[in-house]
Amino acid sequence: IIFLDTNNLMCNHGEYDQLDELEKYECDEMFYKLPETFVEKHGEDGITVTLEKAKEIQNYNFQTTRDEQLKWFKEQVMDADNDDNIKFVLIVGHHALFSQGPHKIPRIFNENVQKILRMSNKILSWFCGHNHALEHYIWNRQTHSENDKVHLTELHQILSGSGGREIHKMTEQPVESVLDDVKLGYLGKEFGFV
Repeated sequence: IIFLDTNNLMCNHGEYDQLDELEKYECDEMFYKLPETFVEKHGEDGITVTLEKAKEIQNYNFQTTRDEQLKWFKEQVMDADNDDNIKFVLIVGHHALFSQGPHKIPRIFNENVQKILRMSNKILSWFCGHNHALEHYIWNRQTHSENDKVHLTELHQILSGSGGREIHKMTEQPVESVLDDVKLGYLGKEFGFV
């Protein structure tokens, strides 16, 4: 299992002006406006995130550059692919590759991560959250790949987000109508855990 910190793969300081509104929101949420917007209080029994904790989270997000994180991720995937003792790989990260929820299909994230995911014959699934619902997609990694050595072509993305908070309305354009290499396995407008 590879645990991938996906925050710094979403946006980069030098490309902020090239982002669409959703991408700017995601970038702001993780890096720029976090201390001001992350302070939350949810009643007597709920969570309190202090400004100090929010700054700690922001500092963590800045520890590693996207290039460093992609290099590390690629090394983990290739090491696993070359190790005969490892039969399959599962990846766990916060952000989804695709969703019909409000976070949609993160363009920059996919441009960077899909190249690495297309390299391996052992990756079975991508487990994630971020959107508040239960979704399952099957991605055919071979459709637009230049790597013809990958024989395990299907990657299953399992999105199980929310953890009890409000459920997102899953009203964005269906992923399979936007991408020709993804098909819907399940779309649950409900709480759910895999």
